[in-house]
Amino acid sequence: MKVTEALAKARSSISVSLDGWLADNQLDMLGVTAHYLDEQLRVKTVLLGLRPMYGAHSGAAIAEELLTVMRDFEISDRVGYFVADNASNNDAALRQIAKEIDVDPSRQRIRCSAHTLNLVAKAILYGTDSDCVADAAKFAPRFGSSASDNALTHRDKAAQLHNDDTTSLALWRKRGALGRCHNLVYHVKGSPRRRRYFESKQREISDSRIYQLVANGGVRWNSDLEMIERALKLKDALQLYQDHYVNDGADPLNPEDCLNAEDWDELKVLKELLQPLKDASVRCQTVPISRHHGALWQTLSTTEWLLAKFEDLKRQPLN
Repeated sequence: MKVTEALAKARSSISVSLDGWLADNQLDMLGVTAHYLDEQLRVKTVLLGLRPMYGAHSGAAIAEELLTVMRDFEISDRVGYFVADNASNNDAALRQIAKEIDVDPSRQRIRCSAHTLNLVAKAILYGTDSDCVADAAKFAPRFGSSASDNALTHRDKAAQLHNDDTTSLALWRKRGALGRCHNLVYHVKGSPRRRRYFESKQREISDSRIYQLVANGGVRWNSDLEMIERALKLKDALQLYQDHYVNDGADPLNPEDCLNAEDWDELKVLKELLQPLKDASVRCQTVPISRHHGALWQTLSTTEWLLAKFEDLKRQPLN
């Protein structure tokens, strides 16, 4: 196998990064990637496997799949470091692996910088109650073709949809301005009639391009930033929209989901806090074309840059 032969000729130890991935169709995979210096001392990154995962992502299950990959490519005795996110099951996996091969779970464990940035962003957005957002996502409308769904009458489905929507909206309101922005966007995108009305408000303000609102995706904080950016861009049209629909007797917008002046200021602050995190996450990614490989020195310098950005923001007066 060419990959195995290339790894055998590596001039360095071989570091391994691992991460779980869940597709929209619920296909559950563990990605395993090797990082090393080749014969010409060039940095190489090679995907070694996408292993299917079954059941819970326990440390033992992760260790089993990771060991299989390392043995298949004959690198079990040459691993330098393991890079993974901060989840405790990854720590457990390395402790399990240490029972099989000669590795030090503490010394050879490197935390994923991108995941650390993700935790910082989630703390800014949701504080210590990020589970609230995960709970809200569970109540998103979902009707497939399962037997239980087919057994529901149209009235039953409508009632379930209403209950799920009501629960989700209430949970998002706990998140302050961010949650109200989510619910307002949800209202606009909820029907063709509302979307057309919102587009008409944009045309009243400007003859330029018509934009669609961006809905965030739960705890995926980049989508929160994108939602906030687009909402701020379309602030005037959203103000006109909510002023109309909060008084619409036939299709009302809940007053609790309206954004006021303080909410808009809070969204602006959130954007200013999240933008450096987005820039930092891009700088830490592996981008061979730009000769960036997510090296440790790049991560450290990016962290220093990020801290300086936050210090600057802290000194700025609130508007």
